[in-house]
Parts: sequence; C-alpha cells; structure tokens
Amino acid sequence: MPRVPVESKEPFTSFRETFKEPEDGVEYHDLQEYSISFDSKDIQLIDPHNLEQIILELNSIPKTLFRYRMIMDTQTKLVQQLEDEQARWYAEKWMEVDRETEPKLDKSGNIVGDVKIVRTEGAKEKIIITRYNTEYSEFQRKLREERYRLSLIKSTVQSLDNFSYKLHAILSYQEMLIQKKVQ
Repeated sequence: MPRVPVESKEPFTSFRETFKEPEDGVEYHDLQEYSISFDSKDIQLIDPHNLEQIILELNSIPKTLFRYRMIMDTQTKLVQQLEDEQARWYAEKWMEVDRETEPKLDKSGNIVGDVKIVRTEGAKEKIIITRYNTEYSEFQRKLREERYRLSLIKSTVQSLDNFSYKLHAILSYQEMLIQKKVQ
C-alpha cells in the first residue's frame, strides 16, 4: 500500500518499543520480549479521492486494530502482573519490618529479653522505602516504563480508530458525490 513519505525527522511521529508478554508463574525479568513499532505515516492517505485505496485501507484496519488491541490487553495484563509482583515483595518487607524486636532492659540496664518494636503504618512504609531503596526504586522504574508503553499502545489504538472513522467519512462523501453525478 503506498504511503505518504515522512521526509522530515519530526519528533514523536513514530515509536519502536520492546514489550514483554506476561505469563503466569514467570517473574517479570524472565518474560519473553517482542519489538513493536508504529509510524504515523501508516495512517495517512496519499490520495483521498482514490476509492480503491480507501476501500483497501478500510479492509486492513480491522486486522491492524485487532493486533494493537491485543498488544494493549497484553500490556494491561503485564502492568497488573508487575503491580502484583511489587505487592508481594512489599508484603514480605512489611512482615520483616513488623517482626523486628529490640532488647528489653531491666531497671539496671541488663538485657532480659526482646520486645516487639511498635511502629505506625507510615513509619513502616518509610523504613521499607529507605532500607530497601534499590529494590523499591527498581519496581517503580519498571512500573513507570510499562505504564508508558501501555499509554503508547492506547494512543496507537485511538489513532487507528480515528483513522478508520475518517476513512468511512471520506468514503461516504465520495459515494455521495458519485450518486449526485449519476443523477
């Protein structure tokens, strides 16, 4: 299918990203990766008066939309899997912090046993964030990246939907013009 050539090097006209495919029981770093790309030139018509080209485009849009919607659903599942993985990690760290004890001293300063350290929920959260900063930051970075990829795919699906509506409108207009000429 002929496309409008993108001659300028405009920023934000296309993307190529690596997406992971979620699998039950497989941790995030072990997931298989796929490269996905999209270029805005793929949703531009060279000749809006060419009915044949419009019909060909309309026939190819459902397949393309299906593909990108599948990617979007997969990416949504991946974000949820990563959030669940972070929640499990956080719960483990919460339990570790919650079980901490300190020595119990008698009046003369001798250790007579251990006593559980009482902390507020906010204090426990801050301890986890500071004590396990590297792991916590890594989860936050991964989540940011995967949510960004999800937003890219959502934008792509929306652009394809809009393109489809425009093609239908152009086709209807062209058909109306043809009918007026026939009469």
